[in-house]
Amino acid sequence: MVHPRHQRQGIGGRLMQAIESMFPEASKFELFTGNRSEGNIRLYERLGYHSSRSERMSANLSLVFFEKRGPRARQHVDQPDHPS
Repeated sequence: MVHPRHQRQGIGGRLMQAIESMFPEASKFELFTGNRSEGNIRLYERLGYHSSRSERMSANLSLVFFEKRGPRARQHVDQPDHPS
């Protein structure tokens, strides 16, 4: 979480990249935010996350869940099953 006075300075993106880099064996990253958090949604999409589902919490709030393949999943896709 980035304090509102410090948002839109790239801090959130750097924090997310630091978190992801700490888990090189991860096959997937998941997170969620409120459906009205447009800045968060833009940031997550810019970082390669895609919306995977949403859950209605109340008449005024839904949570939007995002996911992104982690390094381990990308490594598996990048390596052929049988070398040529």
